Amino acid sequence: MFKDVLNHMSNAADFASIGLVIFFVVFVFVSVRALLRTKAEVQDWSRLPLSADESTASMEARHE
Repeated sequence: MFKDVLNHMSNAADFASIGLVIFFVVFVFVSVRALLRTKAEVQDWSRLPLSADESTASMEARHE
C-alpha cells in the first residue's frame, strides 16, 4: 500500500532531496557551532553535572 502511494507521487524524489539538504545543513551548523566553542565555555559545561550553582553563575556573568 505504501509503495503504491509513493509510485503515484510524481515528486517523491524531490522530497528525498530536500530532506537530505536540510539534514546536511543542520549537520554542518551543529558541527561548526560545536567546533567554535571557547575553551572556557567547554570547561564550564564539563563541570555542570558536578556543581550546577557555581558553573551557572559563571556562565551568567560571562553572558552579561
